[in-house]
Amino acid sequence: MDIYEWDTGKYMGKIPQAAQTYNVIGNMNEYQLAIGETTYGGRKELESQPGAIIDYGSLIYITLQRAKNAREAIVVMTDLVERYGYASSGESFSISDPDEVWILEMIGKGEGEKGAVWVARMVPDGYVCATRHGSPPSPWKEKLPFHPTR
Repeated sequence: MDIYEWDTGKYMGKIPQAAQTYNVIGNMNEYQLAIGETTYGGRKELESQPGAIIDYGSLIYITLQRAKNAREAIVVMTDLVERYGYASSGESFSISDPDEVWILEMIGKGEGEKGAVWVARMVPDGYVCATRHGSPPSPWKEKLPFHPTR
């Protein structure tokens, strides 16, 4: 499968095609798995990863082709960047299926290290989560930025 950078269309490389893929329209697949993103940027020295071929947009699209639910999506996404490197700045991915919503924060490891540093948390039932552009002042402390709807 040829990989092209989402924003520029630049050819990045090739990865094996999955044996089974799912239909994708926009940012959702046939199993109602949906993935959105918010760029937070992060530290410049973590953006450069020579040889990395998976950027944030390609990561979303490939994952939607290969995963049926949010938990599978997290495994696919983290597996892909571990194998092929992460060619983007920091991203906050919102990943949902009919039963669960997860937030996956990801940033590259920087020059000389392939892959990404990441953390994923499920948004509990009855709560919502908001993301923003720019790094939060103190990310992932004990009290997460989840707000009850009731």
